[in-house]
Amino acid sequence: MHEGTTIGGVLARSAQRLPGKTALVFEGERFTYGALNALSNRLAHALIGMGACRGRKIALLARNCAAFVIAHFAVAKSGATLVPLNFLLAPPELEYVIGHSDADTLIFSSELADTVAALRGKLSVQCYVAIGRAPAWASSYDDLLAAGSPLEPGVAVLEDDDYTLMYTSGTTGRPKGVVSSHRSRVEVAIEGVIDYQM
Repeated sequence: MHEGTTIGGVLARSAQRLPGKTALVFEGERFTYGALNALSNRLAHALIGMGACRGRKIALLARNCAAFVIAHFAVAKSGATLVPLNFLLAPPELEYVIGHSDADTLIFSSELADTVAALRGKLSVQCYVAIGRAPAWASSYDDLLAAGSPLEPGVAVLEDDDYTLMYTSGTTGRPKGVVSSHRSRVEVAIEGVIDYQM
């Protein structure tokens, strides 16, 4: 793994350098870099066990929550490509984006379970992971974290590998998928830090 130029590598390096520093705060709950990295590793191991690897797509349908951030890093560490979904999209729009992306795994917030359940028969998704209370047809995010290893997955993720496949708004037609590499997202983050300090 090229630690400086992959999303998972950046977190792993921060966890080594600043394990006790606060990395994330959500609704009063604090996560240190060490804890965030360990949780991401646990989920990454679980996703790898479900088939995640380079070339596979994992969709994420969730409102703002700590699990949203953990999933971003976990998918990055697994080598798969993340497909973030806007929870405000109508079911037909979600169906199109998930189908077009060829995502075979879907991580979703339990409050959106009814929407996902209505789409299940129309999707080629093989694995479902629910954040919160899991329906019978989905794996539990909490159970996956509990069973996963906190150690680095050891997947050879490269800086030019696909990190995300994000879809445009589709105001003039069908949404279009836009791919970002690990390196491009890291460079954008570095530029943001530089701009912020100026």
